[in-house]
Amino acid sequence: MNRRPIHPILSLTLDMLYRAPSNPTRKKRLRSDAREYQGHDTLACKLQLQQLIESEQVDGRVAVYYWSRDCDQYESDGATTIPATVVAYEKWEARIHDNAEGPTRTEVMSFDEYRSFTSTHRDRRAEQYNY
Repeated sequence: MNRRPIHPILSLTLDMLYRAPSNPTRKKRLRSDAREYQGHDTLACKLQLQQLIESEQVDGRVAVYYWSRDCDQYESDGATTIPATVVAYEKWEARIHDNAEGPTRTEVMSFDEYRSFTSTHRDRRAEQYNY
């Protein structure tokens, strides 16, 4: 019988469920595979977000930017300020994504960018049909 190699993350899962690795080299490889294949480390992402918010906040507020395009190809962007906490940012971002009809982007911006920001709106479908 010809055995096919299995994906490293599946190998890691099987090893962790059925065989506790005792070989230090194997443990090191399993940990390395887990870091490589697990995707984004949510705690590390939240820590980076917290550091960014702390560096950009002014008087307990942080400026945030959003861009979106709806299903009819109407694009808009905007900026506002929210409390300078990770929880407030995540709630604001969730609200943006929950109301989205297409792709969106959100990010923290500096207050200098916020003060000089002008929102834009563009109806790509109307441009396409010349109306």
